[in-house]
Amino acid sequence: MRVLIIRHGDPYYPTDSLTEKGQREAELLSQKLINEGITNIYVSPHGRAQLTAKPTADKLGITPVTLDWLREFPKMLNFKYDTDYFKDMPSPWNIPPELWVNDSDNYDINRWKESKTLDGSEIAERFEFVGQKFDELLAEHGFVRNGGYYDITEKGDGNTDTIALFCHFGLGTA
Repeated sequence: MRVLIIRHGDPYYPTDSLTEKGQREAELLSQKLINEGITNIYVSPHGRAQLTAKPTADKLGITPVTLDWLREFPKMLNFKYDTDYFKDMPSPWNIPPELWVNDSDNYDINRWKESKTLDGSEIAERFEFVGQKFDELLAEHGFVRNGGYYDITEKGDGNTDTIALFCHFGLGTA
């Protein structure tokens, strides 16, 4: 089985849609994806992901399944740095690099969830939730997590599905 994680096209955040460029990106992407053997399409509930998936789904005749857990990661609420910079931050991906590099916990696989950079956010909880939901989706296709790997169940034996997840940057990093 193959899993394609696809970030939405160029967004227009005020209306949760795509810019003209994003619409062109979605159309061009669909022309490539129709040759990838996609059997299932899963999509975030956000408009920008839905609109990115639509040309591909239409060309393939696949009805996308909307999964709420594919939504954008939450804003950095209650961020504890003494600055207004983070007040309207849409996501953790916009944190300035100097804050990431000055906290070595951010690079430690065992301590990143407790890093000062993420203190006060819901990112660690969201990461766990998304990981659990991703594992459940793969289990539906016959692959069950076993530590850092996936075991193939009888349902997954011979599985040649290609699933496409149209979502946001957060899933790819999680």
